[in-house]
Amino acid sequence: MWSNVTVFLAEDDDQLRPMLRRVLEGQTFRVRTFAEVYQLVGAIDDTEHPADILLLDVQLLNGTALPAMEAWSRKRRGPCLVFSGQLSTEDLVEYYSVGAWTVLEKPVDLRVLQRLMQTYASAVLQTKENEQLRRMQQTLTRWLLVVSMLVMALLGERGIPLLVDLFK
Repeated sequence: MWSNVTVFLAEDDDQLRPMLRRVLEGQTFRVRTFAEVYQLVGAIDDTEHPADILLLDVQLLNGTALPAMEAWSRKRRGPCLVFSGQLSTEDLVEYYSVGAWTVLEKPVDLRVLQRLMQTYASAVLQTKENEQLRRMQQTLTRWLLVVSMLVMALLGERGIPLLVDLFK
């Protein structure tokens, strides 16, 4: 069901990362994993293989998740779920201010994570569908303009009633 949704999963724990990947792939998400913050930032900046959802630990190899979240926010991408072992109130405010949709505390309850991911995936798919409908509407509008111009060019003022009937 979620095979059209790509998740970037960033976790530095070599045991937790594959387990979370299996859980997400079990829900049919496409998953790319990262342990280092700079690999993740590079992937976020890659426009050929974009992600729909960002799921990351606040502490990654080579630094915190903030540079990745800032890159994500610059791209105006979708949902961002952050998790950490310990967060202060200041940390929470900082992560929400750079685009986190949800912040979870470790250990992460997998049922909660699955439910959130399904909610986020639904939002992502709805957004994609809306964008596709908007593009179709623009194409249809252009074709109607072309048809109108052709009718007016061929029939002149006699084509006006025809166009009125066409647009009813």
